[in-house]
Amino acid sequence: VTITIPPDATPEEKEELGMKKHEINRKVVEILRPEILKLKDLMQYVTQTLALLYDIMQAVASSSGRDKLIPEGLNVALLKLVDVLLKLDSLKDMKSCLNNDFTRYRRAVTTLVDQGGGGVSSVLIDEQQELQPFISSLDPKKSKMWIFQTLRQDLKRVSGHEEILLEILEQAIFNLDHGIYTAPDEKFRNVRVVPYLLMLIN
Repeated sequence: VTITIPPDATPEEKEELGMKKHEINRKVVEILRPEILKLKDLMQYVTQTLALLYDIMQAVASSSGRDKLIPEGLNVALLKLVDVLLKLDSLKDMKSCLNNDFTRYRRAVTTLVDQGGGGVSSVLIDEQQELQPFISSLDPKKSKMWIFQTLRQDLKRVSGHEEILLEILEQAIFNLDHGIYTAPDEKFRNVRVVPYLLMLIN
């Protein structure tokens, strides 16, 4: 709902329309706040998962000077983890309603803070600035695939990560070639991760 104040409105009409706009913004924040908190929880989960994956990769890269192959079980577990992160990334990006709702919520919060609160704290401004890159970066080059881009940046700091990713890639191809899967999702997990692993290795 958008309320436009006509230029020829009387001071009383302007005040009344201003109060209505303020109430609408307050309701928008009240209604969307629980969903924004869910997105914040999702971002924290993804951030913790990326940190875990980074720690595992660093531990494997530094173990025994990498003179041993990664156990097959660890390869499969890492393959599953990368697949989950990629699916979350794709689901997040294909839901344009997330970006639309977040944009409306951000506008309402900013307006209320500028008008002196209305029960809205400036902490919400910091929160939305933290969420903005995750949902849709203002930089067009980084507006999609935040999880994948963050993973790629993290892995660049791990010396020898290419060898580990290559072994995971070989595991995925081996699974496909030898039919080592039972459910369709297990088969297509291997198919999904191959192009992304190649991009991470490159």
